[in-house]
Amino acid sequence: MNLPTRNTRQVERPFVTKEVLAQRYGVCGRTIKKWMKAGILVFFKVKRVVRFHAEGCDETLRTRGFLG
Repeated sequence: MNLPTRNTRQVERPFVTKEVLAQRYGVCGRTIKKWMKAGILVFFKVKRVVRFHAEGCDETLRTRGFLG
């Protein structure tokens, strides 16, 4: 039985870091911070760790006209 390894299977994670989100949208980390402050992005913070719900952010940016 062949089990999938990290190299053979790409898993979409529902929660991502600021850096991954910035790369996803082709913007810098500062833009992500501004969108956080404006209340545009869906995220949660536990102590100093911030994670973004990728699909929720996609939907929000799409409805606000940032994504096509």
